[in-house]
Amino acid sequence: MRHHKNDAWPGGLAEPIRLALAQPWDVFSGFVDKVLVIGELEVRKLHHDFTDLLTRAVQPALWLLLFGEVFTRTHAIPTGTCPALTS
Repeated sequence: MRHHKNDAWPGGLAEPIRLALAQPWDVFSGFVDKVLVIGELEVRKLHHDFTDLLTRAVQPALWLLLFGEVFTRTHAIPTGTCPALTS
């Protein structure tokens, strides 16, 4: 399979990844740039829709309550003599 200069690369990449030729600092700075862009997009989305922020705040608490109760009742994870978990 040959790729022409204007063809898209497999997997939706704009350019082939050449990590062997890249300097470690270039790879790290590219990663940081992408993380910052994603963070900026998330902040813009939260600024636009405040209910998403409430959902993101409540959901972890619900998971902790649900799984906390399930695992304390089933004794699926041995905790030994941990005084905080013995009842």
